[in-house]
Amino acid sequence: MPNLREVEIKEFYILKGSNIVAFLKANPQLEKLTTNFMNYNEEILKIILSFKNLKYWNICYGSWEGIKAYNLPSNYSIKFLKLHASMPATLAFKFINACKALETLDLERHKLHEFNWSTFDRRIPILKICHNIFKSKNINRKAIKAIDDSRKFNAIHTEREYIVIEFIEKYGMNTLNNYKYIPSNTQSYIFKLIN
Repeated sequence: MPNLREVEIKEFYILKGSNIVAFLKANPQLEKLTTNFMNYNEEILKIILSFKNLKYWNICYGSWEGIKAYNLPSNYSIKFLKLHASMPATLAFKFINACKALETLDLERHKLHEFNWSTFDRRIPILKICHNIFKSKNINRKAIKAIDDSRKFNAIHTEREYIVIEFIEKYGMNTLNNYKYIPSNTQSYIFKLIN
């Protein structure tokens, strides 16, 4: 299907991995991909990372059992990567570093304290932190301090939700040394790197 550009794969653990592999191999022209409820394996991940036109990948919930991903290929086309917390932080770290042209990293429900931000390969323009991270208490002052100290993001965005507002009121906007709150008319809080 050479005209197919955008796909959402909902496996629900029914489709065999070989069917997904065949579909992906037949459609390397994909530009936007959402994968949901999949039994991931290294072959699937390597095929997707080898796509030359893929700009957006939303990796929703899935099973990551047994995946080590020692040799992920580099990808130079993915600009937006959204990761669900079902992906372990160690594997997420490998994915993030494999996406060499990444412009936006969107994390949903991850335990931010599990990331070693300072070991990222490069600076990423935007880190989006979903309000669900605040709801599930997967963020704390130590995690924020680690992100701040790493200076690996040009800007940090989060939604203007009540739970985020409570967090900011509790810890204060001035707890960041390397980022400054930028007033905005958007639906996001934006903190820009200043150092």
